[in-house]
Amino acid sequence: MVRLRIFLFATSLLYPLDHSSAVTLPAEFLNDAVAGTSTGSQTGPITTNPTPGVNASSAGSQASTSNDYGIPRISAMASSTAGWGAAADSRLTYYIEFNGALGTVTATVQSFGAIQSSGINGTAEVRLNVDAVNDPSNPNFNHTLFLSPISESLNAISNPNPTNDSFTINGPITFWANEVYMVQMIITVGAQDDGSASAYVDPFFVAPVGYSVSILNTGIGNSPLTAATPIPAALPLFATGLGALGLLGWRRKKKAAALAA
Repeated sequence: MVRLRIFLFATSLLYPLDHSSAVTLPAEFLNDAVAGTSTGSQTGPITTNPTPGVNASSAGSQASTSNDYGIPRISAMASSTAGWGAAADSRLTYYIEFNGALGTVTATVQSFGAIQSSGINGTAEVRLNVDAVNDPSNPNFNHTLFLSPISESLNAISNPNPTNDSFTINGPITFWANEVYMVQMIITVGAQDDGSASAYVDPFFVAPVGYSVSILNTGIGNSPLTAATPIPAALPLFATGLGALGLLGWRRKKKAAALAA
């Protein structure tokens, strides 16, 4: 009996005890858009509630965000003419878990992110981070292991040469099973004096056989794209990114069909 207890204790140090969804955290949203003169005041809406998007426009500039939390994906754009400026932000933070046998789980992560900037002054940034949540209720969980399994970021500045960049994730990532992870999506774009910028990001998680993916926040999905993704207007340099997105969507549908078979 003593040996059995020692074995169970040692195992608990290596593999966290199953305390599925011990951490309950609300999703966080941010959307704002501003437009106005490049040297004067700029006005527009801002909200921390879930929204399909916000818009701001002036005589010479416009900005908007466009979101679909059921996928989830977020995007934003800003454009301006000489003497005008605009900016937009879209952010989403939510929480996931991979439920199944104790230990580690190798899940398939697929994600696409893209940015573009053009004109005299266009700036864009996109970030996707997945981090383990510090859960004080589980002292056995080693948070230094697989602490940040995903960290992707892109930045673009045009002055005046246009910039296009993208990242694609499509492969295995190791997580702790039955532990909470935070997924953070951040987009910031800005345009001033004949500039334009846009950005987009979308993650998708596929659990292996014997495990399931749990989204711990109501209203947040985990779906592959099955149709053309709506994005804000005035994104003239997104053709390359959308082509890659179409390929990623095809791969997702193929993967989903294989898992359902």
